[in-house]
Amino acid sequence: MMPTRSYLKLPCLLIVAATLSTALLQLPAASSADASAPAFSAAASPRSGLLTILKHGSPYLDFNYYDWDDNWGGVTREQFSTEARDAVSFNYTTNLPKSKASFTITGGWRQTAPDTFKFNAVLTPETTAPLTMAQFSFAPAPTFRAAGARIIHANGSVTTKDIPFARGSLGDDITQVILTDTSGGKVVFTFDSATQISTDGQARMVLVKDRMEAGKTYPLAFTLTIPGSAKFYPGPDSVPPSNVGWYEFKGQSPIPATSEWTLSSWLESPAGKHGRITRADDKLIYDGHPIKLWGINITYRACSPDKELADRRADFYAAMGINAVRLHKYADGSTWAGIQSKGSSASLDPAELDKMDYFVAALKKRGIYVKLSPVFMMGIGPDDLASVPYASELAEMKGGRIKPAHGCFYVSTELQDLLLKQVTSLLKHTNPYTGLTYAEDPAIAYVETYNEDDALFGGINGILARSPTMRTRTGAKFASWLKNKYESENAFLAAWGDKALNGSFLSNQKLPRNESWSEGRIYPAGNPWFFDPDNLNTSQASIKQRLLDTMTFLYDLQNEVYARYHAGIRATGYSGEMIASNWQAGRAMSHLYNLHSDYLIGTIDRHNYFGHGDSFSFNNTSMVAVPGGGSLSTSLQQVGDRPYMLSEWIHSTPNEWGVEGPAIIGAYGMGLQGWDVSFPFQNEDDGTFSTVIGRSPFNAVAPNFLGIFPAVSRQVLRGDVTESPVVHVRNVNIPSLATGQVGFDEKVSQEHDVKTFDSDVFPAAALAAVRGVVRFTDKFTPTKKFDLAAYTTKDGDILSATKQLRWHPGADSQDGYIVINTPGTQAVVGFTKGQPLTLGNARVQLDSRYAALYLTARDQTGTLATGKAILISAIARARNAGSIVADDAFLFSRGDAKRGKPIGPVIMEPVVATIQFSRPGAPTVYLLDHNGVKTGKTLPVTNGSVKIDTGRDATPYYLVEFK
Repeated sequence: MMPTRSYLKLPCLLIVAATLSTALLQLPAASSADASAPAFSAAASPRSGLLTILKHGSPYLDFNYYDWDDNWGGVTREQFSTEARDAVSFNYTTNLPKSKASFTITGGWRQTAPDTFKFNAVLTPETTAPLTMAQFSFAPAPTFRAAGARIIHANGSVTTKDIPFARGSLGDDITQVILTDTSGGKVVFTFDSATQISTDGQARMVLVKDRMEAGKTYPLAFTLTIPGSAKFYPGPDSVPPSNVGWYEFKGQSPIPATSEWTLSSWLESPAGKHGRITRADDKLIYDGHPIKLWGINITYRACSPDKELADRRADFYAAMGINAVRLHKYADGSTWAGIQSKGSSASLDPAELDKMDYFVAALKKRGIYVKLSPVFMMGIGPDDLASVPYASELAEMKGGRIKPAHGCFYVSTELQDLLLKQVTSLLKHTNPYTGLTYAEDPAIAYVETYNEDDALFGGINGILARSPTMRTRTGAKFASWLKNKYESENAFLAAWGDKALNGSFLSNQKLPRNESWSEGRIYPAGNPWFFDPDNLNTSQASIKQRLLDTMTFLYDLQNEVYARYHAGIRATGYSGEMIASNWQAGRAMSHLYNLHSDYLIGTIDRHNYFGHGDSFSFNNTSMVAVPGGGSLSTSLQQVGDRPYMLSEWIHSTPNEWGVEGPAIIGAYGMGLQGWDVSFPFQNEDDGTFSTVIGRSPFNAVAPNFLGIFPAVSRQVLRGDVTESPVVHVRNVNIPSLATGQVGFDEKVSQEHDVKTFDSDVFPAAALAAVRGVVRFTDKFTPTKKFDLAAYTTKDGDILSATKQLRWHPGADSQDGYIVINTPGTQAVVGFTKGQPLTLGNARVQLDSRYAALYLTARDQTGTLATGKAILISAIARARNAGSIVADDAFLFSRGDAKRGKPIGPVIMEPVVATIQFSRPGAPTVYLLDHNGVKTGKTLPVTNGSVKIDTGRDATPYYLVEFK
């Protein structure tokens, strides 16, 4: 279902490599908090009744149902499930639009023994009709890949198939399937009768295929045995209470001036008081000193709030130490999609522009800078059709706009002109609330060219296939480029080979096989899969030179587009920093071409998310489990002499460990790695903490995320964490990429917005220790391999070069922790229950499974050793009251499942910890309310030791004053 505007964050279109997070691929399954608990847990989706099986909280085996009308046509389906003791039943009714026929499926699961489940389903047609298939499928996790699957046939023969399953068939007479995991455990499917199983990634157990006949029934039944006992949750009623003792969060805006943790006075106002932020080498400089922008996103029409909300947001952000806002997609469309006029994508609605003007001025007044990120994908309005005469070739008009897909911006000069007209008109516009044009205003820190796209991402293929105009124009441009390179047709054909021109490769990309050197028509077809070295040297070897040339051409094309746009922006008088785009382009050559293209414009900007999952069985992996993994691994795209920005990131709900995001990005990204800018993603807020978890998967104002900002913002703005020097350099020579020569190998795994990175010469884990960057060189220079051993303790922890940070890897996907130990901030974040940990000025021990516990000097020049006051922040997870979660992995309800109660309020998981201060003086520990104001209550302190319990105290915040 298309999400509402509060949810809207369009995913990318390509999976570059693996589809599971690095944490899941590198780690054993998560261990249960209760060592006596069964190894396996299984739950039935409350909507479909289908089973998901986890091993210690990590994916193990997942079941799905699919059906298709004749010739893979779409269907409509109603489905529901019913919970019973140790069992669940389901009922599906599917309608086939082409034949107007329908069928029902009834069935269910029953746990017949601790390690055994019985499945049965019966399909009953209403009438005879053709259809492609109706089938239940199972998807084995990566743990089964090494051994593959043993297939037992009715005649007793045995075959073996690799996992994941290739497109094809296991056979139509299967009686048993045996899967073996990496620990040797066996999963056995034993079918009641011989069954047909087709494959396409998953194994599809066929109920009916090609045609169903009235009067017949089509059964599927099997017994599933797993290698251990499983706790079975057939529905929400079987889930024991899991939120006992959690307390309601009641933070509100405005944050009072009497708040002990408000940071409003830390932001020098107005923003740009001493002039513009500039770039010097790898740093942003303001008033002669480096500056860090610690920001937040706002999107679509939320960028033009009513004045009261504009002021409320600006006050709230300043109080939280947020000194920059990315106005993203502010002109992506009209109505809810932004401030475009209804007629044209290049003009802005005056009333909405006035509201954005006020918002920008309100932010500036509080010391908050702005990044302009105009669109997600540039559209074409009805008044723009004359300037883009081929617009109907690009997409259909929907909602008053034609929205071309990825890649179009790089081949359509008319689309570039529209965006340039839109952005330059804003930059030339005088904001009546500041008296300056946007180009003149030093509070405008950044202008972004184009969001989440690049010429090497693969979208150009689709545009060329769809648009004859773009195909003709771009084919001619590529042919001209090739003629300039090769000069003669003979040299060209000798380089490309006889299979490269007009081969089946074009047909597979839905392009015509009518290329001609003499007629000047050759298509720059390709995408990151084709460009990948693994494929270039194997399946695509016959067209390798074609693909190498295509990458180089697309790189040149992209540079041309960005240079043109850059010149247009500079012509307005804007002299601030710019970025090109913030997206990926596969790995190796295509990735590095794209990175260098961004480098030529300015700051390197990237996006990365963590913990994507569906609404029932969700990815609840913790980022602390893998040093350098998750969102932090994006830092492998840092370039040595450019600032670095992560302008979209968040732990996507329902992942519950969101508080670790600011902790890791703040300490390791903005600190150790020397990042310059951060913008966690959200679409909108009400100028206060969120009162609901899960209304959007991108919730940057949730209490378990933003609630740690009073501590982390202090750390970032004060510069508590010392940056590592550049210890390792990966050398890249751009001309060498044209021959496929890189010098090292890096992996990019991408599932929509979730990306993980690793390198064979500088592993992602090294990001927990030192700073490593890409350096663009004048000639090919070998890259040395980095040795992490010097930074690894005998216990396996990774100690930073600055000695201020320590990362303890997890034994599983819900384990591990980091320690921050600086003069101004000392913290423990992760799973440390029962472990005494010594910090510089305190000794702490958590009695809670997971938490972010921060001790932070309250004052701007304070330290924990000498400062008068210390802020304690203790935050774990947050849920909605009434939510139903099983085994920290199955979300049966966000909190509104029963009796029609509204969702919310937000409740916080208690954090219990003992803190022993090791500095002179008599501490007094005050309880603060959720806005940081003293409540008048104190905690007993014995010999410098205090025990906090945020559930008992109903607050995550405390203040310690020393006399």
